[in-house]
Amino acid sequence: MTRCGWLDCALWGWCRPQPTSPERCVGPWSAGRRWETPMGSHRRKSCRVCSGSDLRSVLDLGAQPCANALPADPKDFETEARYPLELFICEGCAHLQLIDVVDPEELFGHYLYLTGTSSTMRRHFERYAKAMTERCGLAPGARVVEVASNDGCLLAGFQAEGAQVLGIEPARNVAEQARASGVETLSLFFDEDCARTVREERGAFDLAVANNVLAHVDDPLGFLKGLRRLVEPRGRVVVEVPWAGQMFDKLEFDTIYHEHLSCFLAGPLGALIRRAGMAVEEYWHKPVHGGTLRLLLSPSDEGQHAAPFRKLVETENARGLHDTRSWEAFAEKAIGLRDALTDLLENEHEAGRVVAGYGAPAKGNTLLNFCGIGPERLAFTVDKNPLKAGRWTPGSHIPIFPPEVIEERKPDLLLILPWNLAEEIMEQEDSHRARGGRFLIPIPEPRILT
Repeated sequence: MTRCGWLDCALWGWCRPQPTSPERCVGPWSAGRRWETPMGSHRRKSCRVCSGSDLRSVLDLGAQPCANALPADPKDFETEARYPLELFICEGCAHLQLIDVVDPEELFGHYLYLTGTSSTMRRHFERYAKAMTERCGLAPGARVVEVASNDGCLLAGFQAEGAQVLGIEPARNVAEQARASGVETLSLFFDEDCARTVREERGAFDLAVANNVLAHVDDPLGFLKGLRRLVEPRGRVVVEVPWAGQMFDKLEFDTIYHEHLSCFLAGPLGALIRRAGMAVEEYWHKPVHGGTLRLLLSPSDEGQHAAPFRKLVETENARGLHDTRSWEAFAEKAIGLRDALTDLLENEHEAGRVVAGYGAPAKGNTLLNFCGIGPERLAFTVDKNPLKAGRWTPGSHIPIFPPEVIEERKPDLLLILPWNLAEEIMEQEDSHRARGGRFLIPIPEPRILT
């Protein structure tokens, strides 16, 4: 370990030089330091929504590894790739976005996130499929396609409602799991060309679903145009995205990671949808993933968005969510949370208590790296996902075990990294609470529950 020489980094002292650039700071407080664009990534110069060039940094989380790139062996630690993780706002349209883009093959070619691991998410997808079937009037035999369909958990819900389904999933290992469960899945990256090919070979679909994927793509306009192509002229599109309004309210800065190239507010998102030749028929707030917007869209070259959606845009503007200064204040609060969390963990350590983590989600890895939390303060973490157990968290290098290890090692405090699933996890780990163990929820402010 070597200190990078910058004051903020020296506070933590855990920076290590990259093999390709010995002078590059890669610690949690490399914020604001400039370096050459790392291999495997590129830097955008224009906004994804309006193509404007007036982009302003509002939150710099430092150079971090990809949040789902979990090392399989300690030998991989020293060669771990790190990329700038910095949130910008477009001064022209208020779209929040990353401008450092990691190669999608590196992010998604072999993916470790499975949508069906959590019982909370499985129930969510069952309700999702039933609600959209009823709202869109899908008859038995209706044709439903999902882009970025992961392990097929949501499409299985549509199958249960009588639909014919097709998944399109770029992660080859995850697509294979979906096929094994009976969900036909193509292993493809989706774009307009892919949409054209699928439409020619499969015909029109009654419903195209893009669930928490639009934020992942570098060309969201082309992506939406591709969805329209799959369903036009009479089908519909349903898109669900994390809502940056909820991120702002609940200080969910840990939901920023390299996969999430966009953090959508309704205003910029509505403008993007209109550019793609669609209109919002209806929208819903959903509590999943810390707060999402689900939008039902229809092909429309001239129609306007539904009045409730237009009202949401007006509300965002009135609250200052389209204002750069609001997001600069958000960044200051994130730094305050970092300090509070690290102080709390330091106090636990000095008191001789053992702290472990629950989960190894992408959001948790952003949090750990931003706060400089490593195995000296978080002894281990556990995860139900068999693709993650046996690996290490990226950057922070905390070992990941299956959940049974909690009962074996009996830590005093569990830091719940997937805080959006806290109720499920605390219920699942009731034996930890019964023996006097406590839970630590980090967002929107660190708090201990007994």
